[in-house]
Amino acid sequence: MKKIYLSFIAVFLLVGLTSMTPLGKKMISAINYSSATTDQVLDLPDVMLDYEIADLPDFIKNAPTPWGGGGGGNTFSLVSNEGATLGRVLFYDKKLSLDGTVSCASCHKQELSFADDVAFSEGIQETKTTRNSLHINDIAWQNSNELFWDGRQSVLEEMVIQPIIDPNELGLDIVELIQIMEGTDYYADLFTEAFGTPAITEERIGDALAQFVRSYASFDSKFDQGLQNGFADFTASESEGMDLFEAQCGFCHASPHFGASTFSSMFAGQNFTNGLDSVAADPGMGGWTNDPFFDGVFKTPTLRNIEVTGPYMHDGRFETLEEVVDFYSEGLQPHPNSFFNWMSDPTGLQFSDEEKINLVNFMKTLTDENYLTNVKWSNPFIEEGGTAVQDPHLFEDVTVFPNPAADFTYINFNNSQGKTYDIRLSTMRGKQLQTASFEGSQYVLNTSNLPVGIYMIQIRQGDTQRAIKLAIN
Repeated sequence: MKKIYLSFIAVFLLVGLTSMTPLGKKMISAINYSSATTDQVLDLPDVMLDYEIADLPDFIKNAPTPWGGGGGGNTFSLVSNEGATLGRVLFYDKKLSLDGTVSCASCHKQELSFADDVAFSEGIQETKTTRNSLHINDIAWQNSNELFWDGRQSVLEEMVIQPIIDPNELGLDIVELIQIMEGTDYYADLFTEAFGTPAITEERIGDALAQFVRSYASFDSKFDQGLQNGFADFTASESEGMDLFEAQCGFCHASPHFGASTFSSMFAGQNFTNGLDSVAADPGMGGWTNDPFFDGVFKTPTLRNIEVTGPYMHDGRFETLEEVVDFYSEGLQPHPNSFFNWMSDPTGLQFSDEEKINLVNFMKTLTDENYLTNVKWSNPFIEEGGTAVQDPHLFEDVTVFPNPAADFTYINFNNSQGKTYDIRLSTMRGKQLQTASFEGSQYVLNTSNLPVGIYMIQIRQGDTQRAIKLAIN
């Protein structure tokens, strides 16, 4: 196991707050931050997890959409196992913030489809973000041309750097960032594995982070299974909701993406608001284009895993999906750029109570539990209350036999103290197959239904963990 212990103490860190004088010179003020201590253990498995995806599944490629083929292009070919592994560490490492308290994952949580559960997330020194944390979902094959809520960035490798240097988020400049990383012993090996040399540069940091988030792929929702079996497992409510969604919502949220890859519509390239406000408090895309046609226009995000990504909209104004459906039903506001101005009743789509329930039930079929729990996208650090306590006996007292296995294998514990062990079996891609909590001394793991191949057993006890490779023949 790669276990690297670190204690990060940031004392009297300086951040440059810049403003431009009439002469164009930067005026720099120094801020003295109190010390912050973060104890972490980097725990990567001996066998590198698999992040590489050759292409989209056929059922996604062939899925019907209002605009043609479902798959479109993708950028999975830019992902390597080594690069995404480095990106995973960067994504979760709190050391890469000004006060050592936050990381990318602080605002983008895996169990929430890499969104946050508050309207505005907290960066360093509990500073609030100005917009809701947009969930990160399937960025390699959709929503990749305009990034951020307002679409101001089009290059993912550059976009992932912006939260690190934003004074309201991670708050480091690039020089400070690289200095911290060069002083951290595990990054030299990780950069060498990913890029061939230990050199740390802004371009390599952006590349690795982009590879990690490009590897996020959600193809295992109930909807995806329905694409393969004719929606045989859908309830009547889910089926009716799907039909209604396609008719009333699919123009902007077309399957199988359920989002828009670009801001442009088919109406002469003009963009539209979704009727949130009659006067946009946040100009959105209009703020950086200075074009009145883009006033109040925001990205149309994917709705995959939408069930877990609330609160909703760029300002997090709606807490639940039910509130969102109510808004589109009877709460639309007049705006010169509203998409809904063409309707005879531009105040809403006027759904019945039953239709509202059906729409919500359908949107919940877009939830992919594998995406929300897959270990390869999880936190590689062990941390608890600032201190990670390691039990060396855990690693001596656990054995797996037989290995290779056929129909079953035994996980044996020297468990005289009656500890509770959490056991998880997953594929090498991180898909969770079995979970159990066990307090005895011998656990029988049923492997009779597993195809021949290599799997990963993860055993946790408290804040310690061991990963063991299991072969099935």
